[in-house]
Amino acid sequence: MKLSQVKNYTIAVMDPGYGNFKFALANLETNDYTENIQPSIISRVPSWEYEKLDGIGQSACVSWKGEKYLVGTLATIYGLTLPSLSKNWLTDLACPLFALSFCKGVEELYVMLSPSDWDQKPIIEQSLKEAGFDKIYFAAQGTGAWLDVGAPSNAIVIDIGFNTVDVFIVLNKTPIRELCFALKECGLVSFVEKLTKDDPVLLARRLEEGDTILSEKVTTHYFPWLFEKLE
Repeated sequence: MKLSQVKNYTIAVMDPGYGNFKFALANLETNDYTENIQPSIISRVPSWEYEKLDGIGQSACVSWKGEKYLVGTLATIYGLTLPSLSKNWLTDLACPLFALSFCKGVEELYVMLSPSDWDQKPIIEQSLKEAGFDKIYFAAQGTGAWLDVGAPSNAIVIDIGFNTVDVFIVLNKTPIRELCFALKECGLVSFVEKLTKDDPVLLARRLEEGDTILSEKVTTHYFPWLFEKLE
């Protein structure tokens, strides 16, 4: 059962990323609220495999443009996993599929978008409309972190992601989108690729889960590596 169908959530905030998709859903009338984080994994489910899925697996499948998909945790178990850094993955697949899986039925959908993907906003909006969402709003990633710390008058929020580093700037309590920017290929995956030949996406996920050894390496080496790239 989809989260949005459990308590009739009316508003959803979706924070897309190449590592995780984050969701916050709320019903302002009943004050019901929930949060959810899912790995940014999509698998295509062929018809022959769909028939073998149990009831939970089948109900979790999302139909999109003639194909069936699973997203998030279940996509790690069933189906054929699709590469997450491929061209148009975020705009044509990830945003509509994750929204259908975890936000279906809401009246308003807010999408937190990285400055690196801001030029893709019209394409993402069109994909979400095709998925059945009418009221779609966009805000720069970093807004949530700024609000969480009390919305200071002046702030710089640095969001280190799998693929990019997003920089969100606030002056006089006003987010200045024109000053916000993103550094591509400066995220955790790009850094981990320099450390090992193992799967960098898998290792980056371990970092997010609190792997002590990897965390020590990142603490020691990541920022010098990042500053060197910026010189």
